Amino acid sequence: MCDSIKADIAVAAQNCNFKGNGAFTGECSCDQIADIGCKWVVLGHSERRQYFKEDNEILKTKLEYALSKGLKVIYCIGESLEERQAGKTIDVCKSQLEPVKELLKADTVVIAYEPIWAIGTGVTATPEQAQETHKQVSARAYEPAPAPMRCGEGPVPRLADAQIRAPRRSVSTSRP
Repeated sequence: MCDSIKADIAVAAQNCNFKGNGAFTGECSCDQIADIGCKWVVLGHSERRQYFKEDNEILKTKLEYALSKGLKVIYCIGESLEERQAGKTIDVCKSQLEPVKELLKADTVVIAYEPIWAIGTGVTATPEQAQETHKQVSARAYEPAPAPMRCGEGPVPRLADAQIRAPRRSVSTSRP
């Protein structure tokens, strides 16, 4: 299925389990994702963290498993509106990356900054806000940077051009 898409476009599964094939109703295994030709999976999405109680430990297990099965991962991080207003954006993002920092490799993981406050609210992070967060996470949390970082709140037509053209930021696995 995914193999029939243009070569410069990739499709990602929105989630995967960490147990492999078996009786896991409602879950996709990494093998199923690979069988349809997908090479990517999204992990850490805010709704999974909130509604399915996927914490950093579960997400680390999922990330390890997906990578061990040869999938590439879009790993989501981001803060709530309350956390942003309290000036905790970088601390929250760092706390989400710290448990998986050893797994962040530029050729297998892309970090998606997903400001939770901008999902389904009608409020959108500007390209400048996203780039500033990327810059601060890169500089204060993990520098130098092996894993590319993009804004992951989804396409917003009036901002799409600026979001696409914004320079890529990266997040590293070690502090200087």
